[in-house]
Amino acid sequence: MITVSRLVAFEPGPWQSAAEWSRERGKAARRTETDLDQEAAKVAQAWPSPVGQLAAAILRQQADAQGELAVAYDDAGVVIDDATIAMGDLRQQMVSLQATVAGTPDMSGPDDSGVVTGTRAFDNLVEFLQNRAAAGQFTITAREILMQATDRDRAASIALLGIVGIDVPPTNDGPIDLSDDGIQLQADLNAQDRYGDCTTLSTLIGIAHSDPDFIRRHMVWDPETGTYQVTLYRDGEPVTVSVDPATLPTDGSQQAATNKPSWLSVYEQAIQQEFGDVANGQFEEVPIARITGEDVPRTGPPSAADIERAMDQDPRGVITADTANAPAQPDNVDPAKRVVPGHTYCVRGLDADGNVILQNPWGPGGGWHDGKYYPGEVHLTPEEYERWFSNGAVLNPPY
Repeated sequence: MITVSRLVAFEPGPWQSAAEWSRERGKAARRTETDLDQEAAKVAQAWPSPVGQLAAAILRQQADAQGELAVAYDDAGVVIDDATIAMGDLRQQMVSLQATVAGTPDMSGPDDSGVVTGTRAFDNLVEFLQNRAAAGQFTITAREILMQATDRDRAASIALLGIVGIDVPPTNDGPIDLSDDGIQLQADLNAQDRYGDCTTLSTLIGIAHSDPDFIRRHMVWDPETGTYQVTLYRDGEPVTVSVDPATLPTDGSQQAATNKPSWLSVYEQAIQQEFGDVANGQFEEVPIARITGEDVPRTGPPSAADIERAMDQDPRGVITADTANAPAQPDNVDPAKRVVPGHTYCVRGLDADGNVILQNPWGPGGGWHDGKYYPGEVHLTPEEYERWFSNGAVLNPPY
C-alpha cells in the first residue's frame, strides 16, 4: 500500500507526461491506420486478382490493428489523467488531515502507514476515551485515503504497462479488490455489525495476513453470473456457495468509515446462506472448520511462546483468542487495555516489548458496549492476556 510520505511527496508532472505520451502515440497510430487503409484501397484497385485482394485484406487487418492500438492509447491516457487528478486531491486531503491532527491536542501522527495515536495520559477517563476514539477515527480516515491512492496508483500503473507492451497478469476479481494489499487492508478495516460472528471474522483476518492467496483460491469471481463462488466446508468436504455482491445486506460486516462491502462481507454472506446462522458455534471449533475444513481444537489461550512460534512460520500461523469464560476485568483497568467480554480477537503477534497484539473485529475505531468504550487494537502483557482470555486456537499452515 502507498505510504503517507509517498502520497504527500506526489508530483503530478511525470504522470501528466505519461498521459501526454500515450495520447501522442494514439494520434500516431491513427495516422498509420489511415495510411494503411488508403494503401489497401490502392492495392485492391490496382490488382483485382485474388493475390492483390489478399494483399489488400492484410493491409486492412493491419489498419484495424492500428485503430485498436489507438483506442488503447487513448483509454490509457484518460485513465492516467484521471488518476493524476485523483492523486492530487488525495494528497491534499492527507496534508489537510496532517494539519488537523497536528492542531489537535494530545494527538500524534499519522505515521507512514496512516496510524494516528492518542497521547493523552490517563488522568481523566472521559477525556482519555475521547482522545482514543478521535485517534481511531483519524486513523480510519487516513487509511481510507491511502487505500484510494493505492487503487489509483495501481490503475495508472496497469494502464501504462499495458501500452508499453508488458503483459500484466489478469486480475479478474470482480468488484472487490483481491490483491494482497486489498485483502489485507480490507481485513484491517473490517467492522463487524449485526452478526455475532467474531470468531469467524477473526479467523478470516488472520488468514488474510498469513496467506491472502487462500482467499483468492476460495473466493472466485464468475463474470458470467456476476457472482463470487465461495468454497466452504461441511463435515470436511468442500461446498460451493454463490454470492451476488450486489445483494449483500447493508447491516453485515463492512469496511470502517466507508461502509463499503469487502471480501469478508462476501464470506459472511456465504456462510449465512449455506449454514443458516453465521453466528452459530462461535466459541467452538465450528468457524475454522467451515472456512478451512480443518478440525482445530480450542484450548487455553496460546502462550506468548506459542504466538512467537506461529508467527515465525512462513506462512505464519493464524491465532484467535476469546474471553468467553474469562474473569471480568477490574473496573479501574487501563481503558487502552479493555477487552470485550464474550468476544473473540485475532492475535496479530507480539510487539517490540513482548506484549500480545489483539485486533478487535469491531474495526480500528473500536466500539461501545454496556457504556464502556473498547479499542480496536489492544496490547496486553503475557500475564494480562492469559488472565483475561479463556480460550484460543492455532491454525498452522498448510491449511
